Amino acid sequence: MDAMLRPAAQQAGFLRRLIESRPFFSRIPDPSMIVTKYENNFEHVEATRDAKGSYAMIYIPNSGQRITLDLRSLQSGDRLGWWFDPRTGIGQRLSNDLSARIVELQTPMYGPDWILVIDAEGMNFSPPGVVD
Repeated sequence: MDAMLRPAAQQAGFLRRLIESRPFFSRIPDPSMIVTKYENNFEHVEATRDAKGSYAMIYIPNSGQRITLDLRSLQSGDRLGWWFDPRTGIGQRLSNDLSARIVELQTPMYGPDWILVIDAEGMNFSPPGVVD
């Protein structure tokens, strides 16, 4: 029973809700979105997206880590970005313009493990981690 009360158990629930907050069966890996090449496993970044480009999720392991992304596989036009914090289950809306093909971002400066969620604006998804 103690294991259910540990932070990792709660965080697994937050990540499950994140995954369930976007269409699941059309999700594909897309390493081509990651322009920045990393030399070690401590900076390893992973990307996945909807096959039709309606959203993407990019895992970034470090606080303050810079990343350059190629967003051409996402639907063009306005996009909404979120930093999802797996420690709290809360998505923080980005003010960055994500309409360009190439974007450079930096994770928040507190805590490791971030998931960048990028949505096509017209899809009207709920905030990351919020399951309707």
